[in-house]
Parts: sequence; C-alpha cells; structure tokens
Amino acid sequence: MNVDRRDLDGVRRLLTARAHLPAHWVDTLTARLADRYDDDSARLEGA
Repeated sequence: MNVDRRDLDGVRRLLTARAHLPAHWVDTLTARLADRYDDDSARLEGA
C-alpha cells in the first residue's frame, strides 16, 4: 500500500490551514507518514 502523494498534499494543506501548525512540522509529519506506509507496505508484500 503506497501513499498517494496527493493524499499527503491534502494532509499537509489541512494541517497547515486548519491546525495552524508550522510548515516544517507538517513537512516532517507527512514525510514520516510516507515512510511508515512504505515500510508497512514492504513488510506486507514480503509476508
């Protein structure tokens, strides 16, 4: 299961606009989410 980059863009916009989080926090969070989903995807495909 790969994360669609459009989904991450939506999350980034939502967190920046609605939660008023600093952009660098949002970038870090979405990068970690992408890494997590990529790791989970690789683990599931290898099982």
